[in-house]
Amino acid sequence: FQLQETVIEEVIRKDNQLGESALDTLQKMASYCVTNRSQDMPKLRFSNQSVLPRLISQDILQDRQDKIAFTHQTLLDALMIRDAISNNQSLESFTLSFPPLPYIRPFVRSYFFYLRAHIPEQFFKQVREFLSNENVAYHLKRLVVESLAEIIPEDKDWGLLRWLFNSQPDLFRRFFWRTQNSIWFTVFIEKWLPMILYKHELENWRFEFIDKIRTWINDFPVEVIEYYVDALQNNWVTNSNILFIITNRLAEFKHWEVIKVYELLTLLLSKNVDDDFLGKPLSKYVDATNNGDDILWRYITKDLNLTELRSQYNLNLHCQHNDFYKKDFLENRLYQSEKLLDLALADLQ
Repeated sequence: FQLQETVIEEVIRKDNQLGESALDTLQKMASYCVTNRSQDMPKLRFSNQSVLPRLISQDILQDRQDKIAFTHQTLLDALMIRDAISNNQSLESFTLSFPPLPYIRPFVRSYFFYLRAHIPEQFFKQVREFLSNENVAYHLKRLVVESLAEIIPEDKDWGLLRWLFNSQPDLFRRFFWRTQNSIWFTVFIEKWLPMILYKHELENWRFEFIDKIRTWINDFPVEVIEYYVDALQNNWVTNSNILFIITNRLAEFKHWEVIKVYELLTLLLSKNVDDDFLGKPLSKYVDATNNGDDILWRYITKDLNLTELRSQYNLNLHCQHNDFYKKDFLENRLYQSEKLLDLALADLQ
């Protein structure tokens, strides 16, 4: 988007053979193309014929015999938005001037980012009015909140996000799950988490927070693991699926040296998380840190009492190849760790 703004300023406005007159004509052409849902325009409709050869030579327009077209769709988008703003159209009024069909989505998105970059003082007001208007199609509201997830947030944006969470929770959820930039993690833990942490009726949001922060598990490994531990210790949610979610997210984890990983694995084991998922991160932890043999042995024997274990008959041990992240893990570990071997011998004798 910023590239197209540079093209408009440097290649069109500042060109002595083009300037404001050519820019005004191009904006009208962009409006014509969008209104008529067309990629091109008859040459004869172009109102400033004298600048046409220059626009074609500068690769702004393409010559298609009796028609002309913009060389890039994004240039058309940018010019269309500039025309709308020159006519005092807000994001809301601009959107409602078209039928709510998918073809206007790129223009709505372009307007949103133009507003953010060039009229930031109007950003909160216009986005809120847009999202509040019942006449704006839902798919366009969703487009805007998902685009909101792409911006670099500033402190002043929290007012908009707080309003969105309180008044439009479904749209907030669309925004929340689209965020990727690591700066959003900081925003959520500093601004949003305190709002939802201690309210019983917001348990579903705490569940979604725990699920979502896997996005940043390797950007903020210490913090994410601490939130996992806190959620389990203090019963943030009653939904037992949280155990599956946390254990499953550890499949992507790379920072096994984080101190509280040991505590997290111990908690997961104590809560009887599904065996199919816990063995793999547990074995990765043991391999990476040369620690945790006590948890590993508890995992292997978790479904047995001492009497059953010492019977040595039809033992239901969790030590199959597919229980761990690699098939020779347990064999290698028994060779490497006297502690694990001692634990096994002590219980089996």
